[in-house]
Amino acid sequence: MPKPVQFDDEEMERLPFITGSHAYGSPGPKSDVDLVVLLSRQIKNILNLYNENHETIAIRFGKLNIIPILTEQEYDAWKEATEQMAEVKRKTGATFTKEVASDKIRAAHKRRGLSYPEFGVSS
Repeated sequence: MPKPVQFDDEEMERLPFITGSHAYGSPGPKSDVDLVVLLSRQIKNILNLYNENHETIAIRFGKLNIIPILTEQEYDAWKEATEQMAEVKRKTGATFTKEVASDKIRAAHKRRGLSYPEFGVSS
């Protein structure tokens, strides 16, 4: 039996995480899964070769949307906003629409002096 993968503390801080309706919204049977991944530009470019939808920031594979993040600051903005919304959902049951979530993610980027694409996460 293979050994489980071991991550050190620094690696654990930057692991991929789920965002979108599965984290803070109301996922349904047709919902996709949005996964934030910190990766290099080279890997992003390779994944984009197989992207099924070039109209969003996400790289789409069926029902999986990979949200490619190229900097730790961007990653931190996405993670902060996702964790805040997920915490509200856990505590109150309240969910967030794409529009409200996008505004919160945009605000987290702005607090760090980062830009955020205006065309949304996924369709």
